[in-house]
Amino acid sequence: MKKTIITSLFAIAIATGIQAQTETMAVNNMLVEMNGTQDDINETGVVGISGWTSFNELSSQMYKLKGANYFNTIKMIRAMEPTVMSLEATKPMWMNTEEINEDVADFKKEYMELTTEMNVDNDEFRENLEEISEQYEDLREEAMETFIDYRKTVIDGNEEYKEEIEKDRSKMMNSKDGQEEYKEETKELKKIRDGKSNQ
Repeated sequence: MKKTIITSLFAIAIATGIQAQTETMAVNNMLVEMNGTQDDINETGVVGISGWTSFNELSSQMYKLKGANYFNTIKMIRAMEPTVMSLEATKPMWMNTEEINEDVADFKKEYMELTTEMNVDNDEFRENLEEISEQYEDLREEAMETFIDYRKTVIDGNEEYKEEIEKDRSKMMNSKDGQEEYKEETKELKKIRDGKSNQ
């Protein structure tokens, strides 16, 4: 009995390994090839940017591509076009850096190549798909760095503002104290001026 279980588990492990290697799955008893993006799209890092809906939608679409079969992949790739085309026009002003612009242009270029060569053999299609996955990762990484820089700049700016407010407040307090001191010192002069001094 133990031998059978071990053999069955071993057979399942081999079958699973073969399935993972060939990236196929059964749909209605037919083998359907997977798109090979399972390892291309990372699970960590920024996937959404406040105010940049196209980037957020692109992230969602890229994660749906992960490990999809070819039929669904082609449908999803075609459905991405409005999102890809609006990436540049919809980005927030604080994301308008040279690096972000380059990454958006590179992603668009790779996307256009992929969509114009949808009928190529599986290996070339998979290569093109891998290219847009890599370009997406580059864009996502740059967006994260830009966000971190922007946030640091805002925090530093707020600190500087607070310091200046404190300086001004202490100047105001010093000025007020100075005015009080001046009034005290000049009381005697006022008495002299009004002829009320005790001489």
